[in-house]
Amino acid sequence: MCFITRVNRLVSITGQSMNDVEKRSLVRFRDWAKTYDRKTLSYLNYYLTNKAVIKHLRLPTHGSILDVGCGTGILLQQLINKPPSNIQLHGLDISPDMFDKAKRKFSATPQIKLAIGSALSMPYADDTFDCVVCCHSFHHHSDSFRSLSEMRRVVKPNGQVIVMDLSLDGFLRNIFSKIENIYGNEGHICRYGKKQINELFRMAQFKNTMQKYIYYFNLVTIGTKQ
Repeated sequence: MCFITRVNRLVSITGQSMNDVEKRSLVRFRDWAKTYDRKTLSYLNYYLTNKAVIKHLRLPTHGSILDVGCGTGILLQQLINKPPSNIQLHGLDISPDMFDKAKRKFSATPQIKLAIGSALSMPYADDTFDCVVCCHSFHHHSDSFRSLSEMRRVVKPNGQVIVMDLSLDGFLRNIFSKIENIYGNEGHICRYGKKQINELFRMAQFKNTMQKYIYYFNLVTIGTKQ
């Protein structure tokens, strides 16, 4: 069961439990890192949904983006040649194995800066990035509100935070989520419906929140920092 039963009554799990959740995730990520870029269907899903998210990015000429839960850097790779050309790209992931694969992939790409760390306590100063993106990893965060609040903290005023993940709205989306959980051996995860994720953004004090389904199953939620 998700540790948040209702968004309007958030109950965070204890610090020790959060550590346990993250430790279990690290074990799964170690295995996934070996084949993450070789699973054709998964890569295609990430590539297509990322492409839809990229269309919503709003960046100044010398902008910066943080990809939270960047994995092996699929989204970062798609952003390299997108305008503006002088954009600074940053990736954060909790898994050393994912980090190592991404580091090797971008060894000759100085505009991409990678770091190992938890979404619950990001190693960045306040108001650092013009945009923070989290694609397909939010359900792994052991405290959704805390990680969303961290995203808000590190984004600049009037900057965007974009979260994209599978939605639980409707019978088909629920079934698809359960199948993916079994197929992907997801373990402890927390997914939301449209109203729940919107409430999380409201509680984290975002303004002008916009939501949109892409390829039916995935929900994009975009908030602006006040």
